[in-house]
Amino acid sequence: SVSGVPALVVPKIDNVAPKQLVQTGQAIQGASVDAQAIYMDQLREANALAVNEAVTSSKEFLLDKTYGENGFTRVKGRDAMFRPDNKSLSQEYSDQFKEHAQTVRDGLRNDAQRREYDRLASQMGLGFETDLVKHTAGERHNWFVSNVKGSIEVGQREIALSAGDPEK
Repeated sequence: SVSGVPALVVPKIDNVAPKQLVQTGQAIQGASVDAQAIYMDQLREANALAVNEAVTSSKEFLLDKTYGENGFTRVKGRDAMFRPDNKSLSQEYSDQFKEHAQTVRDGLRNDAQRREYDRLASQMGLGFETDLVKHTAGERHNWFVSNVKGSIEVGQREIALSAGDPEK
């Protein structure tokens, strides 16, 4: 040993590489979770927009089939009871909506969109069928009243015309 020379003290150096690797891994994992959350939010938003577009198309269809040129509200009286294809007015228009809804559904891109559209289209279809039944019932009543009035008028005319007929 060298006398009179102070001893050299060397500090212990930690190997920081493993600690930095763990921190880097945690940062990457956190970024991955954030990226996945962003992706899922974007997917939900895209699904909601696609379903909204599909529902809007179906609402337009229902408005046209209710109030448009060929809408069921334009079918009056006897014509509401007796359809050319021997279906009820309700069945005829409900079938048209079901065909439309299936076409719209086929245009959706994934199961989540189809499930949500199916749920909403089912609600719209039930409301449409309710409106059809109400309309048909109202037109049946109108047809009945018109028919009775016509019978009364013909009877009154018959009485008036035959009043001077000695054989009657």
